[in-house]
Amino acid sequence: MDNLNKKINNLPELPGVYFFKDKFDNIIYIGKSKVLKKRVKQYFYKSKNHSPKIEKLIFNIYDLEYRVTDTELEALVLESRMIKKYKPKYNSLLKNFKGYPYIKITNQEYPIVQMVYKISDDGGMYFGPYSKKRLVYSVIKDIEDLFSIRKCGIRIKREPCLYYHMGKCVAPCMGYDYIKKEYDSIIDEITKILQGKDTKILEELKHKMKNEAKIFNFEKAEKYKNKIKTFKTLIYKQKIISKALSEEEIIIIEKTIHKHRKVYYIRGGRILDKLLINKENRNIDKNMIRSFINPLYTKEKKNISILPQEEIDEAQIIQSWVIRNNVDYIEITDKSTIDMLVDKLYDKLIILIEGDRDSV
Repeated sequence: MDNLNKKINNLPELPGVYFFKDKFDNIIYIGKSKVLKKRVKQYFYKSKNHSPKIEKLIFNIYDLEYRVTDTELEALVLESRMIKKYKPKYNSLLKNFKGYPYIKITNQEYPIVQMVYKISDDGGMYFGPYSKKRLVYSVIKDIEDLFSIRKCGIRIKREPCLYYHMGKCVAPCMGYDYIKKEYDSIIDEITKILQGKDTKILEELKHKMKNEAKIFNFEKAEKYKNKIKTFKTLIYKQKIISKALSEEEIIIIEKTIHKHRKVYYIRGGRILDKLLINKENRNIDKNMIRSFINPLYTKEKKNISILPQEEIDEAQIIQSWVIRNNVDYIEITDKSTIDMLVDKLYDKLIILIEGDRDSV
């Protein structure tokens, strides 16, 4: 333990990824931080807030390693990649990207909404992937509760089942022609909600919540409040996923721990390349910027539909980081030319670097 304590005390106050190991030298946990030393030390402070899982993790830590990164964004991406590579025992999140759930609307005459763990070429519509199984389960349950879609088979019957009499199904099992049009309309509305294109359901739920609160039915009002929260979370996550998996191209600039500037060229939420600009470099060369941008700008775009799951996950991480940190970026449009991008990036870097010098 003396050796471990020494390593902890010698950790740098820099961004990076840390690896906890057990007595058999197995990596049992991987994490990331803006400040490695501060984050790792927090595990070893006695705290009542530590969960049993964390307590067990701490008990099994015999050694640690770390990798320093230039920026927080690089730490986030490296953490994701390392978790997928080593699959540490105590990493409950991201350790198995193949297990991320999707919401699927089946390709049937009368579709249903279900949770699946794999995309198939079956004509169904898929939304996700999502990191939380509980969120997906709650959304599907709420959809089944709020929309009159079938919950059973579509075998023609003489009498509709209990769901029809409860107003929770339009009874496609009765085989009436008019039902098909109504059912298709319901599925279209569900699709728009899952795509984040229709927030009408949120207004309806808010209205119901307020009505229940007015008659002092606070328990039911709380249930509607929870449904609103679930749908808001899903819509927000789906917007991030859709944006991350689009072919949108941007250039972002992040300040490193040493106050240099790091330039990232991003397409579809994936870092294609990066360029480090030293803060002491008073003569930023446009040719250097051009040689960085040109091969990336002219690079053939991938087909998003065949991206492996780990790239989809990484795209979400990067896109979430850009949104969360309100990062300033240069948007690359169809009208953008190499000369325009070089000039924009050059001007922005000059402003940022001169601003850094003035603040010293």
